[in-house]
Amino acid sequence: MKMGTRLILGAFLMGIFLLISPGKAQLVNEEALELQLFRTKLVQARDAYLKRQMQEAAQYYRDAEALLAQIKDGKPSDELKAMLDVYGRSIDLFKTQLKNRGIDLDAPVEMEVASETPAMPARNPSDGISFVGEIAPILAQHCGGCHMGNARKGGFSMATWQAFRNGIGGAPVIDPGMAQVSYLVEIMEDGSMPPGNRRVPASEIAKIAAWINEGAKFDGMSERDPLNAPPRSMSTPSMAVAEASSDDKVLFSRDIAPVLEARCTNCHGTDNDGGLRVNTFAAMMRGGASGDLFKPGNPQGSLLIQKLNGTASDGQRMPLNQEPLSDAVMQKFITWIQEGAPYDQENRNLTVARVAALYRARTMSHEDLSLERIALAERNWRLGNPDSEPERVENNHFLVMGNVNQEQLQEVLDVAESQHQRLAGMLNHPSSDPLIKGRLTFFLFQRRFQYSEFGQMVERREVPRSIDSHWDYSVTDAYACLDPPEEGEDSLQRMIAEVIAGTYVESVGDVPAWFSQGVARAMSAKIDGRSPVFATWKREIPAILSRSDAVGLVEGKMKLDDSPIIAYGFAKDVLMRSNSQFQTMLNALRSGQPFPEAFQQTYRSTPANLLQAWERSASRG
Repeated sequence: MKMGTRLILGAFLMGIFLLISPGKAQLVNEEALELQLFRTKLVQARDAYLKRQMQEAAQYYRDAEALLAQIKDGKPSDELKAMLDVYGRSIDLFKTQLKNRGIDLDAPVEMEVASETPAMPARNPSDGISFVGEIAPILAQHCGGCHMGNARKGGFSMATWQAFRNGIGGAPVIDPGMAQVSYLVEIMEDGSMPPGNRRVPASEIAKIAAWINEGAKFDGMSERDPLNAPPRSMSTPSMAVAEASSDDKVLFSRDIAPVLEARCTNCHGTDNDGGLRVNTFAAMMRGGASGDLFKPGNPQGSLLIQKLNGTASDGQRMPLNQEPLSDAVMQKFITWIQEGAPYDQENRNLTVARVAALYRARTMSHEDLSLERIALAERNWRLGNPDSEPERVENNHFLVMGNVNQEQLQEVLDVAESQHQRLAGMLNHPSSDPLIKGRLTFFLFQRRFQYSEFGQMVERREVPRSIDSHWDYSVTDAYACLDPPEEGEDSLQRMIAEVIAGTYVESVGDVPAWFSQGVARAMSAKIDGRSPVFATWKREIPAILSRSDAVGLVEGKMKLDDSPIIAYGFAKDVLMRSNSQFQTMLNALRSGQPFPEAFQQTYRSTPANLLQAWERSASRG
């Protein structure tokens, strides 16, 4: 696997997170003081780098390196020596990162002053590559399913230019003028993103790189416009398709998408044969070199039907060099176009493979979906920890898998089942019915680095040391990773309650991450309010609000470590203050109402307005 620039930075940051987190080793007082000074310089180096103040980061690095040499010369204890040897290697990687940025670590430093988010000037749409017209559609097609709308997988949102520019936890994914060291280009080139061997075509990566080298300029009308919507500054013709309805005989997700995925996307996926793609509904609507692919309401006049039948005026019958589609399947395509070519999903940039998988998951029984998720769990484990064979225990609600002993697995299963019953009561849900259709999988790891490796390989992200549990829900799969707490740090009961509640909330509707995180933590407080973490979070809320506006929570501008704490306070004090009001919100989501409308109807306000009102009291502690 390629060790790119962002992985180097990730390794350095992981080293810092490990150093600034409470350690298991006991150091003598003098060593603890020396280590505190060392930590301070590392944190300053990290913060300067994330603010793009490279010269300052270099100076803090020099200070940390000098302290490291001083500590090593002082004959440190074995515990301290082991820590410094491990994380000293991470600092060396950061040194390489700075050198790649052209920073001479041996030259005198002039401190620079830079804004936390560098300004990227607006541009004339006719000057060079257009972001809204050329780059945003590429990002929407390949990244939209996980990072646009309310989706914020891995803590990264591309919902708007503002969110995209903020990067991951404050670390930018694009370096204006320097495509060769931009994380976005790197992960597309090495194939790590998008996941699942769905590579971005080289021509599109080249276009993104050229745009970055031109300065990565934004040419839209508003930084808050959704990136997966047609730009307001452009006149973009759109094909009129029918609205999906319950009367439709053919569903795109059930009848059309699986056929396109199985028979058409090998040639007309990312490879773009004949200038045509059919790997998303949005791409199908754009058509290809021969014009529109279909004419809603007119199947016989649609190029798609003509090509599938072999009656088009030019070219061969499709699928090329394969058996023709059966009469029954052809009739489904004809009926679908006759009905107006309706699309029964909200996001037109989802791949047809994803659309088909979502339909299957939503229509499967609990038992059948549980069986599919076992296969997904086994695949994810092998990907994250290929050298370690897991044990597992399970019941009707949970699968617990990991390379720890059976007693630990059983303990997690027993606690999870207990919390399932308590949460079901709080949510007015029949305790005999599963809260999470298809079960929730728990992954447990013998060592912390295996948790980190799982994040790298399965989720393609760094898992900060400060995180000891997280969940991931995607309709087709639902799992949680746990690093069980030691006594006095947190409680297993609270931790498990949080991930079950968070997964449940995401399963009832398409909600933003801050909502599910806040509600999950607030519900876990009702179950085990004695956990030490709640007192810690309560103390931290005023400090966070002193450096960040509360509205940054919903705008994606808050630090990754801060947002769950603010979300918790907001959910506890406002969203869940009235249980009947909160149940109304959940019922609206269950009925299929979009989150913004459900929130406005339930709370008679917007999240931003309520956050501003809450901030005034929460800032006082």
